[in-house]
Amino acid sequence: MIPNTFRRREGAPKERELLCGRLIDRPIRPLFPPGLYHEVLVMASVLSSDGKHDPDVMAASAALMLSDVPWGGPIGVIRIGRIGGQFLIVNPSMDGLCLSDLNLVYACTTDKTLMIDFQSLEISERDLEAALRFAHPEMIKYLEPQLSLAAKAGKQKKDYKLCTVSEDIYERIRSLSEDPIEAVFTDPTYGKFERGEALDNIGRDVKNILEDEGDEEGLKVLSKTVDNVRKKVCASLSIFSTEFMFLYKESNMYYLPVLHGSSIFSSGDTQVICTVTLGAPGEAQVLDSLVGPSTKRFMLHYSFPPLCTNEVGKRVGLNRREVGHGTLAEKALLAVMPPEDNCPYTVRINSEVMASDGSTSTASVCSMALMDAGIPLREHVAGLSVGLISETHPATGVIKDYRILTDILVRLTPLFNSYGCF
Repeated sequence: MIPNTFRRREGAPKERELLCGRLIDRPIRPLFPPGLYHEVLVMASVLSSDGKHDPDVMAASAALMLSDVPWGGPIGVIRIGRIGGQFLIVNPSMDGLCLSDLNLVYACTTDKTLMIDFQSLEISERDLEAALRFAHPEMIKYLEPQLSLAAKAGKQKKDYKLCTVSEDIYERIRSLSEDPIEAVFTDPTYGKFERGEALDNIGRDVKNILEDEGDEEGLKVLSKTVDNVRKKVCASLSIFSTEFMFLYKESNMYYLPVLHGSSIFSSGDTQVICTVTLGAPGEAQVLDSLVGPSTKRFMLHYSFPPLCTNEVGKRVGLNRREVGHGTLAEKALLAVMPPEDNCPYTVRINSEVMASDGSTSTASVCSMALMDAGIPLREHVAGLSVGLISETHPATGVIKDYRILTDILVRLTPLFNSYGCF
């Protein structure tokens, strides 16, 4: 395929290529050994495509297995659909997915899940569980060929020097920083920026003490060690606490009456303005992609400018975060959009993040701008960010206790006495 640009050369990565980059990065990143801070570049260049099979994650896994880079793979990735009540392996072409009521991309090792990327129509929790149980054993089939390939042609893994912290240095820094960090995270009066400033001050205080003591080794690993202490404090508070933070969410429609539809959504310190524009069917986006549909008439564009985190920076083209979060929200809303017969318009949502303290893609989903525009959605949709914090046995690595969180930061004192959604 010759690019349809003026120079007929490949330009900047398209949205699909950015999304594939995220699919590749997410499952391979956790398998690099802790303490490996060498720069590692994985490039996936498509040299040939049959237009049906998706060239993405498995090639990166095989390349890492063949390389001399220490890595805990291989991994397998599989795309699952369901047609006529039966689960099957599908490809992202129109023929593979247009009849399916779910599209599950599942990545894992032999016994651990690494990534779940999921889009569906309105299915039950039991259906999702069944899809995951189907995907794992099917994916396992793709691991042995990679192991055989690495045994025949793989390089000897290099003995990289890992950046580790001695137990004595870690305990010294922990003793200086743990209590102040816990005090910050258990104080409900801190906002995002005040909390960040307080944590920076703790790091500077510890640095001053180590400088006075002449601890050169401790100063070299100070930043990463304080960060590890912070993570363990958060995990401890989350696992052993019984009170969780309540978030107050509010969405107001008719915010910009000149537009086809608009809404402002607030969640804590996060604020997102969503606007809707309706266009003619001919304004649908043309997709220049190796696989998948050729056009789409529903688009959600997510913008995360530096100002929303009180920072200075330049806006230069698309980045993976904006494309990825926009796609997450777009997938969530696509399932409840009316069929083309009832709503033939091309629909564009622009989600502009004005302030961010997390959950901005959630805010993009929950915004009621589509309803303000008069789009007859079949159901209301809500989104939620979910994280997992677990406590493992130091010898066996078996998970002893865990908490599934609806926000990364969990405070011991609730912010509000009730949960409201308007």
